[in-house]
Amino acid sequence: MLTTPTNCFIHENASLIFHIDLQIQELVSLIPVKRMHFDIQKVDLSSIDLHDYTFHITSRTDHQDIKQSIADIGLINAPILSRRESRYIVISGFRRINACSALNMTSASCRIVTPDTSMHDCAKLAVSENSFQRELNLVEQSRALNLLTEFIKDQTDTAVEAASLNLPGNYSLINKIKKITLLPDQIQEGLLNGSISLSVILEIEEMERDEGMKFAEIFNSLKLSLNKQREIITLVKDIAFREDTGILEVLENDDISDILNNNDDRNQKSRELRLFLKQWRYPSLSEAEAHFDQCVKELKPGTGIKLIPPKYFEGPDYSLHVNFRDVEELEERKAALDKMIKSPALKKILE
Repeated sequence: MLTTPTNCFIHENASLIFHIDLQIQELVSLIPVKRMHFDIQKVDLSSIDLHDYTFHITSRTDHQDIKQSIADIGLINAPILSRRESRYIVISGFRRINACSALNMTSASCRIVTPDTSMHDCAKLAVSENSFQRELNLVEQSRALNLLTEFIKDQTDTAVEAASLNLPGNYSLINKIKKITLLPDQIQEGLLNGSISLSVILEIEEMERDEGMKFAEIFNSLKLSLNKQREIITLVKDIAFREDTGILEVLENDDISDILNNNDDRNQKSRELRLFLKQWRYPSLSEAEAHFDQCVKELKPGTGIKLIPPKYFEGPDYSLHVNFRDVEELEERKAALDKMIKSPALKKILE
């Protein structure tokens, strides 16, 4: 899972960033701590609006662990609610309340914020209840930052308040993370399960919705490394530009669909997809690779010997990789090499 440490970011001018970061930390230390006041009440669960997600932070939807804990020892940490006319909305404790409902409880002890508590204070309370208990994933950080910035418009104030609540305190990074919750659920899920990296998420965010969704579908399915994700995006963009067509049209190519829908394991699909895209993008390189592979078959280098061409077939230098266990095997490899040197196939390769 990707995580982002608080106040950690990269900039060309490291000394400037260090200075700004220290300033933010100093400002954080000056923030007055406002003591929150609650009324402890027994609340009917039916009077709680669980569809109001104003203060919802957590990305977890299951509650089995909390359910078991409540069944065994009771509700230790009372949920926090705010009264809104005849109903309550949840500030913190969505999973706890759902667990209580699953246990067929009709009511539960809750902490009710006083009527004079502002929405901004409720937001800070919701964030702190999550961020100081555990490390928030990027989707949760995005929800928290979007919630806070509804009430703060100044960049410096936003960075200071975020840092005080154990969130990233750099405004540039804050803006990037905030975009996550605006993306489709499928893309957010890819970030949560580790199949799509944050840098790729930000690149997808700039695309048309359908294009981003298609990339997310592929990456969620194949579980590719960051480098391979970037390779595929670059190849597809280059093909779309050269063919004067759309990214989605490239991704919906029949051959690509056949690769993704076949019964091979995901590693094989990944190799086939990248090879197909590379051949489409660089037809001359693909021809060179095919010629080389055919010549190597004719050359028959044998066990323990591998002929390695120059990268992208640019340059004249070839390499040999020879494996052997003892002098006898080395003699065998030498004889095989002598045979290769005399082979017409080697001359075809070098030409």
